[in-house]
Amino acid sequence: MKKHQHTGFLILVGLVFLALFVSSLFKGGGPYEIKTTPFTDFLSQIRNHTIYKVEISGNSALGYTNQPAFPGASQISTTTVK
Repeated sequence: MKKHQHTGFLILVGLVFLALFVSSLFKGGGPYEIKTTPFTDFLSQIRNHTIYKVEISGNSALGYTNQPAFPGASQISTTTVK
């Protein structure tokens, strides 16, 4: 392989890895996926100390967990009906 062909090949490989990295940044899910759960289950997880922090906004609550409560979910949300 000639030098300029080798350089072109390395640039192509680098662009492929860059594209894979950028696509993984914008892919849904990951460690911050939010799982919606029934309100009674949400309360049980608070009582069991699975959820350590809760943010309430309107009739929605968002709970933060130290470890995934569900596969891939580090946040749990629920909605109460008024």
